[in-house]
Amino acid sequence: MNKINVPFTTDTKGYNTEQVDKYIQTISEEYEILTQKYNELSDEHKKCSSRSAPNMEAIAKALVGAEERAIQVVADAEREAARIIQTANMEVEKIYEAKANLINEVGNLTNEVNKVVAKYK
Repeated sequence: MNKINVPFTTDTKGYNTEQVDKYIQTISEEYEILTQKYNELSDEHKKCSSRSAPNMEAIAKALVGAEERAIQVVADAEREAARIIQTANMEVEKIYEAKANLINEVGNLTNEVNKVVAKYK
């Protein structure tokens, strides 16, 4: 039977005082149990909070450190990529110059061959 919703019998003088006293005693005991459980949970919550606070601070510091390191790595990678592109562009310029020189040389050789061929015609 539910301890909270208890019907009381009545007599000519009102409620049965024995039942009311028993009911009040039951409610008082339940209240004490709940208060004790609340205090235990509150203490446990405080312990967990105090244990997790330093961990949270350490995690936050680690995340900030990781973010700073990631920013540095990206910046280093961007500089390295720019250097590689610059080096590649210089190599391309050298290749274009060599190509232009070869084209000129082929043109000169073609002219010389044409001159030799013209002599023997």
